[in-house]
Amino acid sequence: MPVVSFKQLIYIGSAFLIVSAAYIYKTYNPLEVGFFPKCPFHTLTGFLCPGCGSQRALHHLLNGNIALALDKNALFLIALPYIGFGAFLDLKNNCNSKLIQIRKTLYGTSAIWIVLSIIIIFWLVRNLL
Repeated sequence: MPVVSFKQLIYIGSAFLIVSAAYIYKTYNPLEVGFFPKCPFHTLTGFLCPGCGSQRALHHLLNGNIALALDKNALFLIALPYIGFGAFLDLKNNCNSKLIQIRKTLYGTSAIWIVLSIIIIFWLVRNLL
């Protein structure tokens, strides 16, 4: 009988959680059901945080409505491939020198400051418009 390592269990559990969450977000619209978490920042201040609308954007994206997803939270949609590629690089074993250089460029200290600046600008602009 094959033995499953702890790392494999983490991957299997993570995959199960991601598929389950995708099913829930595809099936249920966060605007129409009450069991999705509400944004505490928006509840307290009335202003939108950078993540506000992400749940609704995910619901619309999973149902194939990209225009509505962009309307709910464009930054979330733009960030998904960036986050996905970062996760891929984290999971990839034996990265070659080119992938290591790409990782340093896209996810290094300078990139962190650029991403933080983009998030802050998005936060300010969406509340001013």
